[in-house]
Amino acid sequence: MDRSPHYVARILTEHTLTTMAQHQTNRGGSHRFRLFAASGALVFALSLAALYLFAATNDDSRYVAAASQSPEITIEAPAEVDAGTALDVVLRSAEPTGTIHLVALHATGSYRFEAELKDGTATITISPDRTTHAGAVTWLAHLGASTASAETVISSVGPIDPVVPLVGPRTVIADGADETMVVVLPVDRFGNPLVDGSSVHISAELAGDRPFDGAVAVQAGIAAQRIRSTTDAGTVTVTSRVGDSAGPIGEYEQVPGTPQQFQVRFGLAGPRQSDDESRSRQPKLPLADGFSLHPISTTELVDLYNNVLPDGLRVVFVVDEGPAETGRTLIDATVQNGAATAWLRAPETAGVVRVSAEVSGQSSPTLEVGFADAAPQFEAVAERVDGIIEISIGPVVLATGSYPTDGTIARLRSVDSGDIAATAALLDGTATVSIPATALPVDVVILGSSTLVRLPS
Repeated sequence: MDRSPHYVARILTEHTLTTMAQHQTNRGGSHRFRLFAASGALVFALSLAALYLFAATNDDSRYVAAASQSPEITIEAPAEVDAGTALDVVLRSAEPTGTIHLVALHATGSYRFEAELKDGTATITISPDRTTHAGAVTWLAHLGASTASAETVISSVGPIDPVVPLVGPRTVIADGADETMVVVLPVDRFGNPLVDGSSVHISAELAGDRPFDGAVAVQAGIAAQRIRSTTDAGTVTVTSRVGDSAGPIGEYEQVPGTPQQFQVRFGLAGPRQSDDESRSRQPKLPLADGFSLHPISTTELVDLYNNVLPDGLRVVFVVDEGPAETGRTLIDATVQNGAATAWLRAPETAGVVRVSAEVSGQSSPTLEVGFADAAPQFEAVAERVDGIIEISIGPVVLATGSYPTDGTIARLRSVDSGDIAATAALLDGTATVSIPATALPVDVVILGSSTLVRLPS
């Protein structure tokens, strides 16, 4: 009787199919249930047949196919070569002749080669253009059903110029705590990064001081070094080199921090002064003429480490006239040669003007500047012309004996309501203005002084 695995498997399968057909014909129930049961029986039977076939095949040598006998092959290749170097891969086989195939696998791609065996040996020469990329190359050879593998590591061949230091951030605070970073990516002539552990020398210098000077190891193709600032403002130059290979100079700036306490003074910027010296420079009686410009400035602006703040830094002068903060004016200025200067226009009425300055979030104490009454002396004479009142003002003479600045405004104010009826600009201390007769009576106000308009008798 035939008991081969193939015969047993066939009988099991036929029996299962017959049972499924009978089950479908005789058994009641839903179509879905019948289909599920039949499918399960089929899978079970096929599984038994497969298991029986496997067991019998392992136990009965009569049903085992003869294994193909393949010749053994070997690969002889160097363990490591420099990039851009030609190399020979030697293939050996027990077969004296035949075509043997070789595949080179690399991160950048793969290459296929083939050669004819001669006396069981074939040599394949890999040209230098195939070895320019550093990394591991896996060699796979096959002849018939036999295979073999080997590996060669292609190494970078040393750095070339330029070895460029990449610096960032490019600006740090000169406070001994802020940091920047220098990164160097050294490569060989094929663009391969240097091997891990290669040494890169990085140096940072500022006016003879060296915030960093030492060797940094390459890791994953990168040499990176954090550099802490010193307390001196200025330009730091950064160099890097690997052996005799170097590159351009990198730079970053160490800038002053926030300014220390400073003052505002009346007058132009100059050397540092005490508060008493600053007050002594203020004119005794700047006039409240509403037009004159007076310089106001900061003292020298330096940080905690006596670094002078850089030119171009924004400074805001805050000018308050009158009580509280009514009439506040902001005057923009910039630092020039360590200090900032702005021009303060004199008020139109005598009193005190309060001035302060703000730089990088720091504020100065308030400086009070007193302005004296300009006390202009003048007359205003009216003349009726065709129902229109023509008023001649002046000449207007200040307490200093001079005319007010051209353009100073004369305001005609209604005595009854206090409203401004008309204005006129002085020229050489005089002005002429016309108003309707209904606007009378009026007075003329110039720089805080007033005079009632007189009608001719």
